[in-house]
Amino acid sequence: MLPASRNRLLGLPRASARLLDQFGGAMTTGDPGGAALSEAAKPLLLLVDGHSLAFRSFYAFAKGGEGGLSTKAGIPTSVTYGFLKALLENGKGLAPQGVVIA
Repeated sequence: MLPASRNRLLGLPRASARLLDQFGGAMTTGDPGGAALSEAAKPLLLLVDGHSLAFRSFYAFAKGGEGGLSTKAGIPTSVTYGFLKALLENGKGLAPQGVVIA
């Protein structure tokens, strides 16, 4: 049997604890074992709610609930443009080591 990680012992779901362990995070404060890396040295993981961002991107460019950005052939591109623009802006500003889109 594998030993439980500190984050798993704190009652975090298995997937969350695994991600925190992988990226060096700890959900405790004042724990000398969790402070092995300085804040600047800890890798940053960008977690994106993909469905919400796509929904928001679609309606951000829609005119009166329909329309929005599209190609000359009429293929809608609002979601693609808005999604990638928001993702790239956050990526440039935060400089994460990893990105998870859920």
